[in-house]
Amino acid sequence: MATTAKQNVNAPVELPPDLLRQYQRISGEGAVHQRMLRLKEANESFKELYELLLEKQPTDGRYHKGGPLHLRGITYLYQENPNLAIRYFILAYIEDLLSKKLGEINRAEAEPAALTLRGFGFKETYLTKIKKKIVDARKQNRLVQDPSTILNDLEQKSNLSSLCRNIPKLSQKRPLGSIQSDWSKRVFVGGNYNNPATLYAIKETILREGFDPILAIEFDIPESKIHHHTLMLLHSCRLAVFDVSFEGGHLMEIERLRDYGVECLLVYGSFDQTPPRVSAMLKTIGYEPNPYTSQDALIKKVGAFLREKR
Repeated sequence: MATTAKQNVNAPVELPPDLLRQYQRISGEGAVHQRMLRLKEANESFKELYELLLEKQPTDGRYHKGGPLHLRGITYLYQENPNLAIRYFILAYIEDLLSKKLGEINRAEAEPAALTLRGFGFKETYLTKIKKKIVDARKQNRLVQDPSTILNDLEQKSNLSSLCRNIPKLSQKRPLGSIQSDWSKRVFVGGNYNNPATLYAIKETILREGFDPILAIEFDIPESKIHHHTLMLLHSCRLAVFDVSFEGGHLMEIERLRDYGVECLLVYGSFDQTPPRVSAMLKTIGYEPNPYTSQDALIKKVGAFLREKR
């Protein structure tokens, strides 16, 4: 019997319990390393996690491996290796495209890898080529277990970061005592640092509006004092903008906003206006997150908030 295009051999299968426990352990270790800015150790954890999933995949199926690929990209970004960072973001994007149903493949555009690539102004025609390659494979019902096979078929440039219009410098640190702006002009920027393109789009908007953006990741903070000093930076601001598209440590900061008297705007990326998973928790503490459907929409929303508070 002929194989139909409706079948999806690339649909990821669930991890068996023993593998899930290994995944959770290694992922947890990597998250701690990353949160403490031990970037080389974090990279090794995410590499181990990816290779584990790649090795243990059933011969006739696949596990979704977008998470560790994207996180490796983040660690390379923070280590100022943009070419490797972009390569891993693309591999994560391929994984996300492969894992969606053929009729819902555009939902991959709302995942962190796509948001990061587009936030850095990655060449759209290259992304279109990737998507076409995957759609063709899906229509042929061809199993793709390793996303690098797709990328290797397309890659023509050794320096993939050259296809980006803008990649922020994340390794430059400000001393904690270097803030010289007036309190009324300080805007804390919070969110999941695994989605840096969005946070830096918010930062640029704040600068254009004449305010001083405060991102904890940009300050020289001792590993043992990250949470304490992040709250101290938040306390020193009059306003705040949080991207709550994805869960992270910033939720603890949001809980302190009213205690510190900080006025805030909470935003999240969504193509279909579906609230983020943390929406219910945010509502219980009195905040309503606002959706945006594109980076341009995000910039307009943040700009309007700041002009209102000027």
